Amino acid sequence: LETSLLNGLYWNNMKIRWSTIYYESRLLGSPRIRMLKVNYHYETEEKSKTAAYWGRFAIYGGGGFVKYLTMDDRDASLRIITELKQNRWIGRGTRAIFIDFILYNANLNLFCIVQLIMELPATGGVFPSSALYSQRLIRYVTNYDYFVFVCEIIFCAFVIYYVIEEILELIRCRLAYFRTFWNCLDLVYLISFTVIYFDIVLFILTKKRLTNIMNQYNEENYINLDELVTAQNNFSYSVGIFLIFAWIKIMKYISFNKTMTQLSATLARSAKDIGGFSIMFFIFFFAYAQFGYLVLGTQMADYSTLFHSAFALFRTILGDFDYDALRKADRFLGPIFFFTYVFFVFFVLLNMFLAIINDSYVEVKSELVKAKNEVEMIDVRSTRKSLKFSSCKIYLGFRQGFTNEEISEAFIKYDIIDRKLELDEMQLVVEELEKKHGITQEQPKETGNFRDINMLV
Repeated sequence: LETSLLNGLYWNNMKIRWSTIYYESRLLGSPRIRMLKVNYHYETEEKSKTAAYWGRFAIYGGGGFVKYLTMDDRDASLRIITELKQNRWIGRGTRAIFIDFILYNANLNLFCIVQLIMELPATGGVFPSSALYSQRLIRYVTNYDYFVFVCEIIFCAFVIYYVIEEILELIRCRLAYFRTFWNCLDLVYLISFTVIYFDIVLFILTKKRLTNIMNQYNEENYINLDELVTAQNNFSYSVGIFLIFAWIKIMKYISFNKTMTQLSATLARSAKDIGGFSIMFFIFFFAYAQFGYLVLGTQMADYSTLFHSAFALFRTILGDFDYDALRKADRFLGPIFFFTYVFFVFFVLLNMFLAIINDSYVEVKSELVKAKNEVEMIDVRSTRKSLKFSSCKIYLGFRQGFTNEEISEAFIKYDIIDRKLELDEMQLVVEELEKKHGITQEQPKETGNFRDINMLV
């Protein structure tokens, strides 16, 4: 603290009201040293307004004994640290020391919330770590920033529109709405509202904290931005989850021909077999994970906990393992554990998994080869079993060979109000056109099979 910390925080030799680091990042507020002890009374998280920290050995609360350094005077900060040292502020009961300060780089328009942690477990030793959170609190500065702002408004408008549309569809279809996988995936719009909520919270907190920074800039106070860090993390997590579902949903809009549907058809066909295989796989996997934890946990850090043991076995599947460490941990059981795991899990179970996927893919591929290679665009926004006039032309014109005039005449005859035909009405149209052309069941045209019609719906 007396050397490395102070030399890193105070770069200026001149007596000015602010300090810079690397001559670019300005120190905002006073650095804070927070210490946690056992068997001592300390400030609560509510009073210090600091979130808990998940360290290497324990979860440390946001409270503790707090001491503030100066903003610009290195000698005064040195005297404070020397006084703490003389009074044995850090003793055998100390479990963690936190050093918090905030930097701002005007060239990059970035705030950096810095937290340096030194953990002192009961077994002895000092284990340092750090947590750096870069925040762009001043969000709208350049023209590109305002373009992003416009995109955010458009995103909110689209979310509101599609949520209303899904609610109306849910009211109309009721429980039948959840029978389709893509309809269930449409509930991702609820996550979109979560993204909007966290974005608004982040904007309000940012404006509030920036106002406090401007008002307290010349005061010897620590500027606490933990709320902004939490809000930014919540916003980032919600955006990440939303993007995963958004990219998955793209499969719904590009599955308009046989080639693009191979993946979904293969997974759907092999779902039951994969479910049964997963049970068998995890029985073997967790058996070896528990064995590694119980036998090798006291000798190897990779197997020190059950979670670490399972993670180490996953890494072994990917080829990341240390056989020499296993052999040194136990000369007899280590090699047996490794070779039997590789044989059963890697050579047997994983190859069974690939065989299941391969068999399903071959079956799907053979079915697609038999079918005609024609584009079959789906009206993905409709769940009704009805066909538009354009879809009728695709089926009756390209597949059945009827003319546009004949199709239009028959379509108008059975269409009532909405330029759409239900499947039973479509069947009547096909029967009338076939009767007009004298097509019977014995002729090569497929008249009674409406599987292709269903593919157009």
